[in-house]
Amino acid sequence: VLGGTALCGVLHAMINLLCTSRSWLASPTAKERSLAVQSAVNVIVLTFVFGLYVAALFGPSNWKTTMFDDADAAVMQRTFASSDSLDAGLSLNLALVLYETSLYLYFGKTLAEFAHHVLGIVVVSLSLRSGHLGYFVAWAGLAEFTNVPLSVLFVMNAANLKDHPFYVPNGIILWIGFVTTRMISLVVCAWRLSRDLFVTLPALGKLDELDPVLRYLLLPGNVFLWALSVMWFRKITLGMLKALGTMGKKAK
Repeated sequence: VLGGTALCGVLHAMINLLCTSRSWLASPTAKERSLAVQSAVNVIVLTFVFGLYVAALFGPSNWKTTMFDDADAAVMQRTFASSDSLDAGLSLNLALVLYETSLYLYFGKTLAEFAHHVLGIVVVSLSLRSGHLGYFVAWAGLAEFTNVPLSVLFVMNAANLKDHPFYVPNGIILWIGFVTTRMISLVVCAWRLSRDLFVTLPALGKLDELDPVLRYLLLPGNVFLWALSVMWFRKITLGMLKALGTMGKKAK
């Protein structure tokens, strides 16, 4: 985790050198400059985080389980099993959240965004420490996919590339990503987690073996993330419709 945080810091410093007053990524204020640099770091790091989560959830492994398997063995694996790709994804994700939070402390963010990051730090840290429920943390972490096109959007805005041919397609990718990895996937994740926590694990007598904080925090945290996603999804949808309308007017 410390190594990943240091990597984010190094990437930030290197990209920051490109954001000079004469560069294509120049920004008028220190806060906008930091957002542009942070967005570029996010594109790089989150691409790896998402790939590791996909490998942990769907790649060949010794888990031999699926998201929709109600068998006792599958529930036990989702709850207690781990893998190299899962641990690497969680560690790199935590490192990125720590890096972002340090910037938020300096430049400021909304209370909801701070709460989102603090929740992420606590949940991922507890999962890494205990080895419990990492499967569900990674499942919810698939939502990080949307931050890749979102970060690309911030970089393009900072570089005044709103007329670039990739600008609108990137927004469409962002919208589709929100629908799949947040609006739908987080709901299914909450359903699966609630069944494991309230039905199967108690029946197996294994519920008390879970980390006591993570056991009660992960499901509400999932719901909180979904609620934030609904709010952000509305803004993204309005922004995409505006961009499509502008593109249509230019075509005419």
